[in-house]
Amino acid sequence: MGRLWRALEAYAQGPAAAYHMPGHKRAGLGLPPALAALDITEIEGFDNLHQAVGCLREAMDRAAALYGAAKSYYLVGGSSAGLLAAISALAPRGGKILLDRGCHKSVYHAMYLRGLEPVYLWPRAMEGQEYIREALGPEALAGALEAHGDARLAVITHPTYEGRLADIRAMAELAHARGVALVVDEAHGAHLGFHPAWGASALSQGADVVIQSVHKTLPALTQSALLHLSSTEPWTERIEHFLRIYQSTSPSYLLMASIDSALSYVEEQGERAFGEFARLWEEMAQALASCRHLAFPGLGEAAQDRGKLLISTRKTHLSGKRFYDMLWNDYGLQLEMAGPDFALAMFTLADGEAAYGRLVRALLEIDARLEDAAPPSGLGSWWGLRPAGRMALEAAWDAPGRLVALARSAGRICARCITPYPPGVPLLAPGEEIDQAAIGVLEAYLGAGLWPQGLEGAAQAPLIPVV
Repeated sequence: MGRLWRALEAYAQGPAAAYHMPGHKRAGLGLPPALAALDITEIEGFDNLHQAVGCLREAMDRAAALYGAAKSYYLVGGSSAGLLAAISALAPRGGKILLDRGCHKSVYHAMYLRGLEPVYLWPRAMEGQEYIREALGPEALAGALEAHGDARLAVITHPTYEGRLADIRAMAELAHARGVALVVDEAHGAHLGFHPAWGASALSQGADVVIQSVHKTLPALTQSALLHLSSTEPWTERIEHFLRIYQSTSPSYLLMASIDSALSYVEEQGERAFGEFARLWEEMAQALASCRHLAFPGLGEAAQDRGKLLISTRKTHLSGKRFYDMLWNDYGLQLEMAGPDFALAMFTLADGEAAYGRLVRALLEIDARLEDAAPPSGLGSWWGLRPAGRMALEAAWDAPGRLVALARSAGRICARCITPYPPGVPLLAPGEEIDQAAIGVLEAYLGAGLWPQGLEGAAQAPLIPVV
């Protein structure tokens, strides 16, 4: 348990009377009493996140020391708030941004707010898996740096939602040689670097700003995250300025205490816990090797983050969504996500023998019932698409729009992000032309039982917003 959590407990057990927010006055009145007792605001002795000089500053300094950062910041708005702040601070308004096209939709929100011009860097599809993207390769960044010498910022995702790891060291060297700052969305990598079985963190590989969702892979409450700086110059003041803009002025002490608690757990128990994690993962991988129909892309590869188990249904008659539903309905197993031809299960430090055993037994049982089937045809691949930009992202988002039938939208300009969620990566961005290939990919998602955010109407008659 972290120091901040212990301080909240000590305060709750003390004699102080609350003549301040929040309105439940630590009494609950419908809330769980144990939760309400710890939920406070910026009162005496508990510092202020937006000008931290006391216990919160100490907690963030401990986070920086643990991760090897020059400075770290608590985020109570998830990684989304950190990405908004970092991009706003490092890219001049109206400037160019070199953007991993696999970035989360919050990066697109930052571009909209700052009127940025995106230069998309396209990752390739994973071999044999049209709907799983690889991490961006250095060659894609090198070409963009050469062609767009006026860009001052590059944003890369590492690891990807599906757990693919990037060569951040090579990309940091390429960016810095051109005077370009490198921001890494490491929302799914707060655990990286703490054990030899896992890949290196982006910060240790030379990234300038790294944003991590502590809640995704470490034992912290949902919405808790961190922003790290590799150096306190020259961006500290601007980062802090935009963090004050994008984060709540009433940050949750429950969220902040959970960050402190998660990092304290890693400090005190990490070596043992990650070692046990690695052992259980290896045993699962060995057990799954006997599957004849289900496949597990990347399992055992150095480029695949342990903890993200990809389950491909391409050699079966099942779609990813149907398989996902089967695990829930028949086995009570809730996976992280489903794609058109795969599903994703996540493991963390919190999973023990029972969790691994339940999933392995279910997968082996399902695999034994399946028969070989030809890979689905006609799905296409979004990672092979290159939608043409016809209008500035900001202008398209602000322009008057209307809904048209997806099937008759070819040649129109997309007015919103069209985004499967998860993973939250837009298939189409505002300002891009909708072509037949994009329509085909969206129809494949709908045919697989998946509904991308941004579409309206019904699965039989989907509508898409256009300018």
